[in-house]
Amino acid sequence: MSVKEVLQAPGSWELNLSPATPRDVLDAIHFFGHLAIVPGRLDPAQYGDGLLTAARYVGVVRNKEISGNRGAPTDGLNAYRISGASMAIWLGDEDGKGAVYEAPVALTAQTFANSIRALLPSSGAVEEGTLHTVGGTYTGTHRFEDPRTAITYVCGVFTTDRDNPVEWRVNGDGTLDAGKVSDLYVSVPTCVVASLASGYDMDLTSLGGDFETQRDVEDFTTRVVLLAEGEGESIATGSADIIANPYLDLHGNAVQMTRLVSESDTSTGNADARAQLQLNRFTSPREALTLSAADYDIRGSFEVGDYVYAYDPDSGLVDLDNEITFRGQRVNPVAIRVSETSWPITQGHTVAFRAQDGTWYDLTDYVEFESPGSTSITVGGISRTLTSSSGQPIGSRPSVDTSVPGAPPLNTPFSTSNYQDAQGRTRSRIIVQWDQPLNTDGSTVIDGDHYEVRWRTSGGTVFQSAYAAWGIEQFAIEGLEPGVSYVISVRAVDSNGNNGAWSADETTVAQGDVTPPSTPAAPTVAGSALNIQVVHTLGKASGGTYNLENDLAALEVHDGTSSGFTASSATLVGTMTANSGMLVNSVAAVGTFPVPDATTRYVRVIAVDRSGNKSPASASASVTALLIDTANIADAAITNAKVANLSASKLTAGTISSQEIVIAGGSAGIIRSDNYTSGTTGWQISGDGKIVARNFRTGQGGSGAPGIAVGDVPAPEDGSAPATAFMWFYTGDSSEQRGGYINVSAAPTGAANRRASMTLRSPRFTSSTNGSAVINLLSANQDASGTARIQFQTSDGTVGQAEFLMPLVKMTDAVLDIGSNGKLMWNASTNSYLKHATLVGDSLGLFKFYEADTGNTQVEVGKLYANQRQVHFQSRQNELDNNSEMIEYNESNNRYDFYADGSRDYSSIRVGPGQIGTLPARDGSIVLAHSDNYTSSAYALQQLANGTTHVNAKSGQDLILRVADVVCVRMSKPSGNTIWAFETPLPTGTGAAVVSSSGQLVRETSSIRWKENVADLDTSQGIPLYDLRPVAFDWKQGVVTARTRQAGLIAEEVQEHIPDAVVLNTDGEVEGLNNNVLVSHLIAAVKDLNGRLAALEQGDH
Repeated sequence: MSVKEVLQAPGSWELNLSPATPRDVLDAIHFFGHLAIVPGRLDPAQYGDGLLTAARYVGVVRNKEISGNRGAPTDGLNAYRISGASMAIWLGDEDGKGAVYEAPVALTAQTFANSIRALLPSSGAVEEGTLHTVGGTYTGTHRFEDPRTAITYVCGVFTTDRDNPVEWRVNGDGTLDAGKVSDLYVSVPTCVVASLASGYDMDLTSLGGDFETQRDVEDFTTRVVLLAEGEGESIATGSADIIANPYLDLHGNAVQMTRLVSESDTSTGNADARAQLQLNRFTSPREALTLSAADYDIRGSFEVGDYVYAYDPDSGLVDLDNEITFRGQRVNPVAIRVSETSWPITQGHTVAFRAQDGTWYDLTDYVEFESPGSTSITVGGISRTLTSSSGQPIGSRPSVDTSVPGAPPLNTPFSTSNYQDAQGRTRSRIIVQWDQPLNTDGSTVIDGDHYEVRWRTSGGTVFQSAYAAWGIEQFAIEGLEPGVSYVISVRAVDSNGNNGAWSADETTVAQGDVTPPSTPAAPTVAGSALNIQVVHTLGKASGGTYNLENDLAALEVHDGTSSGFTASSATLVGTMTANSGMLVNSVAAVGTFPVPDATTRYVRVIAVDRSGNKSPASASASVTALLIDTANIADAAITNAKVANLSASKLTAGTISSQEIVIAGGSAGIIRSDNYTSGTTGWQISGDGKIVARNFRTGQGGSGAPGIAVGDVPAPEDGSAPATAFMWFYTGDSSEQRGGYINVSAAPTGAANRRASMTLRSPRFTSSTNGSAVINLLSANQDASGTARIQFQTSDGTVGQAEFLMPLVKMTDAVLDIGSNGKLMWNASTNSYLKHATLVGDSLGLFKFYEADTGNTQVEVGKLYANQRQVHFQSRQNELDNNSEMIEYNESNNRYDFYADGSRDYSSIRVGPGQIGTLPARDGSIVLAHSDNYTSSAYALQQLANGTTHVNAKSGQDLILRVADVVCVRMSKPSGNTIWAFETPLPTGTGAAVVSSSGQLVRETSSIRWKENVADLDTSQGIPLYDLRPVAFDWKQGVVTARTRQAGLIAEEVQEHIPDAVVLNTDGEVEGLNNNVLVSHLIAAVKDLNGRLAALEQGDH
């Protein structure tokens, strides 16, 4: 029953409890609880967790044993034993178990304290204690190792003095101290381990007893080559050589003992330091001293890790440079650290157990203490190993890195964004990202040093560049112009100066400026009768002046009639220049805008930057422009001013020149001549739309301008008396000839109404050059009988020469009637006309169309007539009968029928509601129907409204598709069933035509001409055909007509073993099987069985 303490290791302990230990105490002792061994007798309930710091030793329970006759009553035969390890187990046990780092813990240029702090167990089992200052930084990554291994490794990296290494320890309260040995332990010995009498002398304690020493050079090393991270040919290496070699070989050469140490966790930057650390362990002979001290109670004399003096001249443990005096005797001991102790648990100690809930149990009365005995002390011992602390075996690994990094793969597209620089200008950044490349030989880059990123504008030739640290595969390029295109590439550089190739150029457009300016402050506004003046000091709405962004370009000025109006394109009245120069020099923006209005106006401004981004509108500022009142302009004469808008109750002026004059509505608003007398002289225009004038005339008469005269004018030139009211039309020549008039005169004899006439005259008109008569005079009037007349007269007034006479054409209630045998000429040059006639055998009238042939004989070219509520049109038919129409409208069926040659039997087209097709009177009809229902098999081709198309052949006939008059597909329907037979005239020897999984009709072929990469079917993993399950089945109702029992395979089961044999439909669902693939596997199975059979037969012989 003892405790074994080992430097930076779990160690061990065990403790026996008497059979009289109460059951509740035994039940309270659980695994991973803590045992404290404290010098002296204390009450655990009183001191509680204070025992953890007062204890000589704190261990963790890992084992419980019970021995004896467990079936007998408690009579002293049962024994209880508990054991475990030190607190160091919470960093990691002997097997490397613990809070292992599953995710990488990456440390870059970290201080000693930060490195240890980052490597503490994530479980919280060990917390930070005292972390002493150690110079230097550490870079490395730890993964898949326990904290004890990682922290020990980091301490080794920070060790620069072999006589004062960097170490760690876990205290009894679960905290970790780390630092140099001189900070953690006693570095100036106060204890002497020697063949001297035990006792004390001043500050020295001597421990005597059985003394054993051992020295050897089995681990002596002159050079260490450390193989660090990497693989293949890219291995990071470090080395260290002994400074002084005291040993020679047979021929007088310095002894050469090179040790290889493998540490794949060590980075390139740490390789040499780790090599030196390993060399320091083996440059001196191994010296181990074991002392079995008779004085078992050595507490307070030293702890594991402290330095002690060891003196044994016979063993060579002598240091002549170091001399001490103990009880008058001078000795020259060697200072060596204690690496291990083993001591008994004896009376005089308090033993207590701490449960996981924090409850303390006093075990002192139940402990079977050991009798006082010896204490084993081991100093200077170094364990022999041919592996590093990582436990990696030594192997043959290259030590020179000749590889070159490849081009980094870029992760595109790059992200880009905007930001405001210190001067308030909008700038863009591009985030360049890439992946770590491999070496050009395909090996991992383990000696990468940095990345180089370069960029230029798309039109530029000079690159800018920057470095990115190795291990950080991204870089932000800042200060870029928004919206500009940049060319970017990246390359890798290793620690040996090998520059990798540049990646392919990637062109990226920097984010355009999408950041609007800040909301500007409200402007200052002044107004006049015609304009408003806007002043702005280029400040933000949040306060200040001349502090808007430096990319400012202009201020939009908006005018509205209310304070809360919304600024829009409709309210924009202008812009003011506003730029960075004005901001820097504190120059205000000033603008004048035409806003003539006497009402209160409201003005807002919007800031616009160089990219066109607009800020929110500012608060509004109001302004009112006052009118000039009567007191100031009572009798003023405005002779040369221009007034855009003028409002007045009365204006008296000589000449007014204006775009628009507005008067009041109704009869109150008037414009009149100064000589106006109602009904007598002058003129007046009133707001209700009336124009009053005794004589009204347009044009200038003798100046040659045409015009109109109304009212009191001279009598007509034909000698008739002036009318009570009429209008003259002037031709505009120098003699002011009247071109015609509208006259209202007294009613003619026998007429019920007053006669109105219109006469248009132009006696100077002449005939055209081709002899055709030109209308010289047009007169429209009502004759004595009350009949309306339109007559065309020649210049001499002769009516009969060119009249539109009523017997020929008459207008009655808007009906044009050309009368019986009347003609309506449409082309006089060709003697073509429309003639009204009587339909043969029918009382209804018709129109016939005639034109002259080469002999100037009138030939009928067509007719249009109505009969039986149908309209008929015929062309070039000599006989007028009802069976020769080209177009016929059938009202009862609401359709039009078209005939190519007047026959109803052939080449006919019918147009009905929603339907176009040939007439069904003959086979071969085509119908485009308006409904979704199939109409009749009489149509050879019928397309329904929903797009469904039916192609029909007569019963007993074939449906044939031809190309270049060659039958490509023939479809026939054998009698007695519903199966169609397809015939395709494929060339002789071609494969069968089948329907593919995509629904296409394809041809099967197996010619080598269409195949590549041909190889034997791979059966190394077995014959999958053996795993298929033949089944018997019935088709589901409605799938097929036949209901007989079927045999076959389940395609889904085949897919599990032979996926290539399964045919999928267009939706990716399993549909059927490819028998060609199954046959291939069947052949493989037959060959396999044949081989097995042959082997069996050969065995029989």
